[in-house]
Amino acid sequence: MKGVFSALRKKRASNAIVDSDYVTTKLPRITRELLDTCERIGPNDSHIYRLNATTVVKVGDHVRLAEAHAMRYVRKNTSIPLPEVLDAYLLDDQEGVSAPHTCIVMTFVEGKTLDEEWPTYTDVEKANITSELKSYIAEMRTLRSSQIASVDGTYCNDQFFSDELGSYGPFESESAFKAGLAAALRAKGDNSWTEMIIKFIQSLPDGEVLLTHNDIAPRNILVKNAKVVAILDWENSGFYPEYWEYVKAMYWPDWQSPWITEGVVDSILNPYITELALLLHAREIIW
Repeated sequence: MKGVFSALRKKRASNAIVDSDYVTTKLPRITRELLDTCERIGPNDSHIYRLNATTVVKVGDHVRLAEAHAMRYVRKNTSIPLPEVLDAYLLDDQEGVSAPHTCIVMTFVEGKTLDEEWPTYTDVEKANITSELKSYIAEMRTLRSSQIASVDGTYCNDQFFSDELGSYGPFESESAFKAGLAAALRAKGDNSWTEMIIKFIQSLPDGEVLLTHNDIAPRNILVKNAKVVAILDWENSGFYPEYWEYVKAMYWPDWQSPWITEGVVDSILNPYITELALLLHAREIIW
């Protein structure tokens, strides 16, 4: 049905990325009034709303089309379970919502987060979940790039670069990426300790640039019947140095959670201990 999402748009940007021909469910135009009537999924500051039994929308001025690009890329090139993007577009004149902002319309996946369900699992179920995650992440890491950037080739959307989002990347080499890390560190604290951390980072060996989720955590993994049914929250994903996934998975964990104490991270990802140690020092400067 061509144009079934036309009722959603007051103005659709020319860089909208999804052809809606295959979508069979007509939805009302997204407005602030509509969102106020929808169930918000997740915490109170969540930007995800359930539109109906099968569809959700992620909307906000910090939501990027790059996330939708990444999700479609992963669905096309891997067997990793994640919501299907039905439509994604920019609105710059939406009544009642601060502009500009992005809407990503996607399928709803039924399940509970892994941090909720993990304590209820048997040892066998935990081992099966761990094996599934390890396999999915290994599959993701077969996808490579020569450029460090978001999947659509735009800037790196990473908290490390929070001082001026949009100004870091794309990077054409790991040396350029390290220079970007150095610039972000100096923007937060230009002193002798910062310069020492920069020397540490510059000493890291170059490696492969791999597809990276960039926020692998139990809250972003949906499970049902002791099976992984979706990996969520691809907003920070992109192509990053091979150590970045492990470092970011260990950046802000609950150190007393089973995710850490039972060694799940080290089971599903190859550990990069040296890189983690150096970048934990950098974290204290950035934040």
